[in-house]
Amino acid sequence: SSILREDALNILKNDLLSAVTRVKNYSKSIGVAWNQNEFDALVSVSFNSGNGVKRIIDNLVSGQDPVSAFTWYYTIDRAKRGDLGLWRRRMDEADMFLYGTYTRTYRNP
Repeated sequence: SSILREDALNILKNDLLSAVTRVKNYSKSIGVAWNQNEFDALVSVSFNSGNGVKRIIDNLVSGQDPVSAFTWYYTIDRAKRGDLGLWRRRMDEADMFLYGTYTRTYRNP
C-alpha cells in the first residue's frame, strides 16, 4: 500500500508535536528550561525513543555529563546489545545539546 506525501507529512508533524510536548511537559514539571539546541537534542531523542528521554533529562539535571546521559540509550533489545547506528545518533544529539551542532558525524566508538 502507499501513502500520499501530504498524509505522510501530517503523520510526521503529529509525531514531532508529541515529542515536543513530551519534552516541554516533563521539563516544566521538574522546573528546567533548556536553550534551543538543548531542547532540540532532547526532542530528537524523544522522537526516537519516546519516554526514554525522561531518564536522559533526569541524568542531565542530576549533573551527568551530556555524552554519558545521551549514550545511555542506544541498545536495540532487552539483552542490551548496542547498535552502532543508535550510538552515532545519540552522539550527534549530545553534540547538538553541547555545541549546537546540527550535522551528522558518523563517527565510530
